[in-house]
Amino acid sequence: MQALRKTQDLQTTTSRENFLTGGNTFEESHRRANDKTFSLNTWHRFRYNFERMQLTLSPQFSYTHTDNRSLYTSSALTASDSLLHANRQQGLLRGHELRTAFTAKSVIKLPNIDDHIELETNMNLHDRSHDRFNRQHAQYAAMPSQPTDQYFKSHPDRYKNIWANAMYARILRNNMQLETSLSYEHRDTRKEESLYLLNRLQRHDSIGVLPSVSEYERTMDAANSYNSHLYEDYYTLRPLLWWFPEMAGGRWSIGQWLNFRLLNRHLHYQRGTVDTLVHHRTLLFDTGNSYAQWKKKTENDVRHIVFFAYRLHSEAPDLHHFVDIRDTTDPLNIHEGNASLSNTYTQNVQLGYRRVSKRYNLYASADYHYTHNALAMSSLFDSQTGVKTYKPYNINGNWNSGFVISMSTPLDRKKHLNITFGPSFRYTHSVDLTGTTTLQRSTVGTTRFAPKAELSYKLAKHSFRLYAEPTWQWFHSRRPDFEDFCLYSSKATFTALLSLPWQIQLSTDMSLYTRRGYVDPSMNADEWVWNARLSRPFLKGRLLVMLDGFDLLGQLDNVTRTVNAQGRTETYTNTLPR
Repeated sequence: MQALRKTQDLQTTTSRENFLTGGNTFEESHRRANDKTFSLNTWHRFRYNFERMQLTLSPQFSYTHTDNRSLYTSSALTASDSLLHANRQQGLLRGHELRTAFTAKSVIKLPNIDDHIELETNMNLHDRSHDRFNRQHAQYAAMPSQPTDQYFKSHPDRYKNIWANAMYARILRNNMQLETSLSYEHRDTRKEESLYLLNRLQRHDSIGVLPSVSEYERTMDAANSYNSHLYEDYYTLRPLLWWFPEMAGGRWSIGQWLNFRLLNRHLHYQRGTVDTLVHHRTLLFDTGNSYAQWKKKTENDVRHIVFFAYRLHSEAPDLHHFVDIRDTTDPLNIHEGNASLSNTYTQNVQLGYRRVSKRYNLYASADYHYTHNALAMSSLFDSQTGVKTYKPYNINGNWNSGFVISMSTPLDRKKHLNITFGPSFRYTHSVDLTGTTTLQRSTVGTTRFAPKAELSYKLAKHSFRLYAEPTWQWFHSRRPDFEDFCLYSSKATFTALLSLPWQIQLSTDMSLYTRRGYVDPSMNADEWVWNARLSRPFLKGRLLVMLDGFDLLGQLDNVTRTVNAQGRTETYTNTLPR
């Protein structure tokens, strides 16, 4: 059993540039949050062995209580620094979640043959109840301001899941095995949320303080309150073939998956004047992680390994995307549905080679990924107010490809000093839909180059490591209004593991993070991060006592960047646990 109480202060700064025909727009936002969480978790496993059967039972239980408060400010500007809108939000989230799960698995060996049967079932129950308050004041340059005081009440949300699988493993010959499995899964999800506009009461209570039930129920926003009941049935047939032949002077390892999934899904959705039933039945086909690997060992103890993998994955869109609604809960970010969505198919191909010998090791790999009918959340930008309207569409043209090469070799006869180095390269072709008056196809290419080098030294029970990896990223587009740009980041790390007297072990690492090319000048920084740990075993190794020091210099920040066909987003996060 584990009980955990966690309190943390979170500070986030985000800068975003929206790629729009006729002139980009810029957004800046700051968020401060205080999150308090208490969780209780327990997990058990019981195993029983019989003559020809093994049975495993695993019950689980978790409870989480949440109390989160936040303050969010944002603004949107044109390229000429003209204000589109300014926004201030105060948020409060209080609630709890209860999860229970039970898993049973049995392996049955058949008499007189090597075949076996596996039976497995899993049941999950999830109950979630949250009250959410949002006090927002949006000011526009081209229209009157819109202050809102919202109360979101859940009733609560409930999720049930039952899954069962039966698998039969058949030995066809000494080097071949066929596994055939049939599974059934049922999901039942109920969500109901009512939105109340407390600002209609013209009261001035603190956030989270509710008037009487009879008062706030008169302020219900029916157009943005909803009741959703989703029930889904999944039927899956999966044959899997394992084959280990001796061919072409080496030993092969071949695994071929074929997944046939029949989805039968129903959604009953009510929101305002919308009361609809969506039914979607489709057959999906996947190949799983199918692969072929060839190994050969020469007389001078050199091993050659060639690897090829192919995967086709298909995914059906969320049924909620099919509902014809206009969600204006957030006046700055409006969401709409689309009833004409199709399934998404992703293909992944990888080819690799590995050479293992006493002199040096070599690894090389190349891959290609393509998505057909990718689900894109289009963004239509109102150039007068900065309001965005999102709507899902299927789009083609998203793909990426790359390679990596790595070589390692000892620098001395005793192999105490070793070096590893090699480059990696990737190109990503991103396609999306964006625009101001009408949606237009937007394409952005990203080229990433990242060489790396590592030097390691081992002496008796001590070890040292020096690692460096610079990364360059170039972003470019054929759009006439797109200005190409480059980002640079690097990480250099020194690691030491020392065995001290009295069985004390000291491990420490010092890293330098460097970033250049960001729009926000505060993100173009050099940060030193130092971590250390002291440990000592007791009771003949049955008890281990550790003392950890994390970010001893207090300079660690989490900076992320996202660039796609809609825009560039830079996020700076500082987390202060307490």
